[in-house]
Amino acid sequence: MTRGILITIFFFISILAYFSLKQEPVNSSLKKTFQKSSSYEPKQIEHELLSPQELAKKSLEDQAEYQKILESDSEFNEALANLQQELTSDAELKQATSGTNLDLSPPNEPTDPDLTNLNNAASEPSNNSSNDYFELTPAEQEALNNSGTPNNNSGLIGGVHNRTASEAIPVTDDSEDQQTTAEAFQELPLLTGQPRGYVMLYLMHPKARETVDAQIEALVVSGIQNLYLSVLIDGTFNKDFEYLKNNIKKLSDNCESLTLALYLSNGSTMRRWNQTDILAGFNGIEPKVFRDLIQTEERAKNEFQAIVRDAESIFAYNSALSLANKNIAIVMLEDNLQKDSYVAMRNIARDILGDRVQYIRNPCPGCYPGNDTATDGDAIEIHDPEGVFQIASGTGFTNDGKGYRFATEPTANDKILIDDLEDRMITADSRGGKYFGLWRSERQGYSIPPVHPDLRTYEVPTVKQLITEIQMLRSGLTEVTE
Repeated sequence: MTRGILITIFFFISILAYFSLKQEPVNSSLKKTFQKSSSYEPKQIEHELLSPQELAKKSLEDQAEYQKILESDSEFNEALANLQQELTSDAELKQATSGTNLDLSPPNEPTDPDLTNLNNAASEPSNNSSNDYFELTPAEQEALNNSGTPNNNSGLIGGVHNRTASEAIPVTDDSEDQQTTAEAFQELPLLTGQPRGYVMLYLMHPKARETVDAQIEALVVSGIQNLYLSVLIDGTFNKDFEYLKNNIKKLSDNCESLTLALYLSNGSTMRRWNQTDILAGFNGIEPKVFRDLIQTEERAKNEFQAIVRDAESIFAYNSALSLANKNIAIVMLEDNLQKDSYVAMRNIARDILGDRVQYIRNPCPGCYPGNDTATDGDAIEIHDPEGVFQIASGTGFTNDGKGYRFATEPTANDKILIDDLEDRMITADSRGGKYFGLWRSERQGYSIPPVHPDLRTYEVPTVKQLITEIQMLRSGLTEVTE
């Protein structure tokens, strides 16, 4: 009897010890996992404890810390996967944790992909056929590579084969939409004149890949022979220069000339220096402090020189594709500069880029105390559709910051009807505007307040939207005659 009791007690002690040992590594792993996952939360900086000068220094240091977080993400991802496998494969542990809130089943797919997966995806071409509106066959791709300037007798439109509706348009329930798109893109004559295209600040962000692919393909078949593209390259929307170059080549191969504008830093985000969690470039530095740093501090100068060298490689690639291609360097998007700080940045860029590019200033007067519009003889770029009557010969014009809406969308104070924007574009062209870039806030995932680019949703344009946009961009251009 006593022996039986002792055996029973020993048996229950063994079971408790077993589950204690099994539970320990799980609790420990969970603790480490969620400690690690905290690195994804927006970085909260106690700005009230730092002067603007101290914060500027801290911003540069935070960039190195952020890079370490990115590099360690793969370790976190692997640890989490191993933990999920352990949890889901251990039936006894499932039973032991029944009645708790701990979900041991793996999710169908991650709701917020980690930054490592995003960065890995950035180096891979899109394989989403539903948005490859005008995908080429291997034979057509070879013909495209050898085609040079598109020929009206070649069966190509802008260098892309004139397909049937079923080949060119993804299958949808709206057959009328398919037919309209096919007819519109099959009958486009080639047009020349003012360079026109898209402002795609977000082009290199992996979550915007479908958006970018659709917009680039629309330009390819637009028939516009003088295309325009602008991109922000400071890292706000990631850096994937190979993907950028692939898209530059795609456009260059299908037009007479491509005007490429690169923004080298981000004045818009810099104005939220004490709120933003975007650590790329100089976004965490108070603008007045930055004006001084870029003129006096070697570290700030070196950081900007590194961005300019990235631009140098991209500009050189664009020039190598065609002697007719043009390059434009804009030292800061919607800048917060004064004449002396603008000249300092422009001169740093000129020391590297020389006269191989044109320098244009994109000031934002009234956006931050002390901002001015002095250009030291350079051309200017404006973003306000209501300012088109200020445009003179050589002035660039985009609607970046002032979104547009389609006729089917509700009225909004921060958006202009696309038909009205078309009128502003034509007015700017008639006054000698150098180029026009079309920008849509939804494609950039923009919201108020802005969220980190990694957490945004980037609108993928519909076929009907693309038709409307291409019709607008073609407006007022001259048909090419043989």
